[in-house]
Amino acid sequence: VYAVMSHNSHVLVVAALTALAGLLWALRRPRGPVPKWALGAGVLAVALGLLGSAAFGLMVAHKYGKGPITPPFLTARVIADGPGRRFIETRCPSAGFEVCRYAARLPADVDEFLWAGAPTGVFETATPQSRRALAQEQTRFAAAVFFAYPLEQTQASLGNALRQLVNVELEDFRYKPSVRATLAQQLPEPHRRRMLATRAAADAWPLAFLQGWQGFVAIAAFLLMPRNRRGETLSDDQRHAAAFAWLVVAGVLINAGVCGAFSALHGRYEARVMWLLPLAVYAQALLLTEPGRS
Repeated sequence: VYAVMSHNSHVLVVAALTALAGLLWALRRPRGPVPKWALGAGVLAVALGLLGSAAFGLMVAHKYGKGPITPPFLTARVIADGPGRRFIETRCPSAGFEVCRYAARLPADVDEFLWAGAPTGVFETATPQSRRALAQEQTRFAAAVFFAYPLEQTQASLGNALRQLVNVELEDFRYKPSVRATLAQQLPEPHRRRMLATRAAADAWPLAFLQGWQGFVAIAAFLLMPRNRRGETLSDDQRHAAAFAWLVVAGVLINAGVCGAFSALHGRYEARVMWLLPLAVYAQALLLTEPGRS
């Protein structure tokens, strides 16, 4: 529940993984117990996450007269992919979207569209009214782009998912000069002093080694995932652990697809789930060495 309330992408990841687990149970129903508590937990988490998001919007609207503005990640994504830019160039202003007003300065990067200042940024430099319009139209705009260029957008989204899958960089542990300057300007004391004293601010983390080690462990874990060999008899616990391990792999793939298709590509998005691969292998190893332990 906390996860799905923390980031919009988590709702899609948990919902897709719960649906996949339900389908797996439906296909294997005669050979296993009913995972009602596990499936129920996934459904409940998604439902409460959506309700929590709605409650937050109502609270903000009650307090300030208007609801919160969700940054237009979908609009920025399809523009950066190319089809969105082509749609604006060929169908604006008659298409009637707010983003048409910015046709003369569309950056080719999601983060630049959302967060950069003048003269290239869009969302950060827009008026409050324009920001709200950009946020409210993003789903309609992305759908219009997809139906106008379905093949091109599908290819771009799949490519983004693949790039996100292998992008586990730890760049957030190295504060860029612009980030350091912004944080130093915005943070009050004593938080500013503590931030500037971190290893991230001093660029002191051995990121090349850590990223290489992380990649090695992830690949090794995937290669060690349990596989049913012909003629091999597995216990119920071992079959369940194998199903869990491959659901973890599916979750890693789903996470890459969701983040790659709907947002910017950042290493933190995939690194946040990649550690589950060795965990799944470790759980399987426990069952192999200690039969009957579940």
